[in-house]
Amino acid sequence: MKNLFFVVLMSTQALAFDLPKIFAKKSKPYFEQSVDGEIYAISAAKTSNLKKVAAAGMVPRGAAVLTPSGALKNDGILHIIHAAPGAMTESGKYFDPTLKGLRLSLRNTIELAKKQNLSCIAMPFIGGGIFLHAFKMTKEQLAKDIVVTLKKLKPATEIVFVTWGQEDTEIFKKLLDAKIGTPNFRLVPGSITDFKAHQCSTIVNAANMEIVFGGGISGVIGNATQKSAEINGGARQLIEKYYQQE
Repeated sequence: MKNLFFVVLMSTQALAFDLPKIFAKKSKPYFEQSVDGEIYAISAAKTSNLKKVAAAGMVPRGAAVLTPSGALKNDGILHIIHAAPGAMTESGKYFDPTLKGLRLSLRNTIELAKKQNLSCIAMPFIGGGIFLHAFKMTKEQLAKDIVVTLKKLKPATEIVFVTWGQEDTEIFKKLLDAKIGTPNFRLVPGSITDFKAHQCSTIVNAANMEIVFGGGISGVIGNATQKSAEINGGARQLIEKYYQQE
């Protein structure tokens, strides 16, 4: 009986030891490739690569993906960074948007800006729409968390918060007036796709782990590119190649 208990105990310990290797590991921090002559890149620093997520063809929660901008390049917007705090088509513990996922997606957005030597990025209120309920925070609390998280990252890149609507504008104005941000943070009310307003060659999309244009601001950006299907397809190729590197 003692021997049986010993075998069962050892088997359980071995299984527990192997679980992290089987189900999760650190994702490769950076990967890029050219698709039809355009640069696509993914930053997934500090994220976990779960088999369920890979099998679903999604990036790790908290990753960020750089893609071309389609027709927006004619107006001066050359790149889109898709920040992915959660999934759109799947739910559950590996897919639901989380505050940690949001913070990591901001971190990886800044990492992409560094890698690509981007001097300015225009950022909407990420998570302030359909994902807000998942964070269990007010808009004011979430906006402050975003500004504080970005400040801690000490980005060399200029960050322009582009707000749509009076409520969001007042929230971010109050934060920046209180000097919660840094001197290279500024606020511009209006549309994220309006280059003349923010003067940034890169915009951030409030995206999902699928890296597929959705509704809300994401839909506005997708429509403005006039090539949403091609950009989605290029992102899909990138994700496939990313996991082949693992």
